[in-house]
Amino acid sequence: MMAVQNATFYELDNPPRVVREAHGRVHELTPGGWRLAPWLAHAATDDRLVRDEAGLQRRCLQRLNPTGVRDDALRDTWASTRYRILLDWIEPPLPFGAPVSIDHRTRSDAAKAYESVLRSEMGEDVREELLQQANDGYRIQETRVAGIEARAGAFEGYAAAAAGLAAVGAALLGGTDKFGGRRDYFLLVVLGLAVICLVLSGFRAYQAAAKRFDWPRPNEAGRIVERADAARDDRRRLQSELLAALLLATTRGELLADWKLDRFKQASRYFSFALIWVIIAALLLLWPEQR
Repeated sequence: MMAVQNATFYELDNPPRVVREAHGRVHELTPGGWRLAPWLAHAATDDRLVRDEAGLQRRCLQRLNPTGVRDDALRDTWASTRYRILLDWIEPPLPFGAPVSIDHRTRSDAAKAYESVLRSEMGEDVREELLQQANDGYRIQETRVAGIEARAGAFEGYAAAAAGLAAVGAALLGGTDKFGGRRDYFLLVVLGLAVICLVLSGFRAYQAAAKRFDWPRPNEAGRIVERADAARDDRRRLQSELLAALLLATTRGELLADWKLDRFKQASRYFSFALIWVIIAALLLLWPEQR
């Protein structure tokens, strides 16, 4: 693809993403390339300006985004852009446009992007220390992802059980012979809102617990064979290959953990809203009925 001329790049923190402004239009970086994102125009400010474009290109590759930062934008219509907002809410993308699946070429490009900054001459003790730090970082992210998935899995069950009880209560309320007062109608609406919040809470918890992404593990059998074949008898190159693989896995784990943690937080928030509606319903039940 042709390079985009006179493009200004920004790296946003919340949610984490890379955007650019070119020819008066704002785009965000996705696994498929640049897509129109006019709602992010207000977020592109000078304090978030990325001045080191080469460094941004390298970070994009390290995040396993093979599209980089200089590809032409995909063709988007106004309707498809608005439709994509809804899809992104239902199935939020990974931070910085990282892809869900990873092919061999993408992984190789990402590893090379790390290796390019690991080729400096350094002593054996320094390399061993960096390997230990990288291995610790990878284990931390691996434990973090597993912990979020475990908590979200339990939360998913709580939300499902509470939604079922609220739905049964609303059905029983609507089926009684005495149903018909203003309080009853308002109570039915409140219970309905509680059920909606619980369903959304369970959906987000399910995403945090069960959503699967490709994760380039550093010590898979195939990776070890590739590393051994490439390194041969060169111990320094072997260490560089291993260090790049650990850094790549750590970066991927951090992206996955951030994504799952955000889904878990949303599940907790919807569950809190549901509890508020349930408390309101309980207060309405104590309120004397006036017909």
